[in-house]
Amino acid sequence: MLKLAESAAISESPSRRLERSEPASGLMPEPLSLTVTSNAADLPADLLELKEVYFDGKPPLDIIPLDRLRALEAAGVSTGADVRYAAQDGDTLRFWPQASGTVLGSYYARPEALETVTTWADATTFARYPELYIFAALIESAPFLGMDARMPMWDAKFRSLADGANHSERMRVYGGGPLKMRTR
Repeated sequence: MLKLAESAAISESPSRRLERSEPASGLMPEPLSLTVTSNAADLPADLLELKEVYFDGKPPLDIIPLDRLRALEAAGVSTGADVRYAAQDGDTLRFWPQASGTVLGSYYARPEALETVTTWADATTFARYPELYIFAALIESAPFLGMDARMPMWDAKFRSLADGANHSERMRVYGGGPLKMRTR
């Protein structure tokens, strides 16, 4: 499920809204398994946001800002303690206290770009909601075609269709039922 337009900035173009996706709003998490060497693990190239990170049999780590991790490292009071924190440092994940082994978890992956999609079936957003792309194209082309007066109408239609697509995707993914917390 892609969050198509709700969280886009007002100045953001409709075509950019279609490419954009807020991680917490519906992308399905991908499994994560990384080898930690020298207290760092290389992150996947398609990473948008980490969802959960943990070592096997241990509670999830807190994902903290890099500057906080550096402050913890500078304090240096972590001899023999279990790993509790992780921070993203560019394309790597660093830990405190020092870690080694394999870290597990899940992350939100960047959707494949439309330019790289090879078949119609792969472009699920486009295949399911082609009218979104039509209205996005109309909005983007209006200034070049001298149809600025119609832009607000097309934008309203685009937003309406995007809201409908988001609702349909929520129903498709979650079956229309509310998410419920259950005990283990």
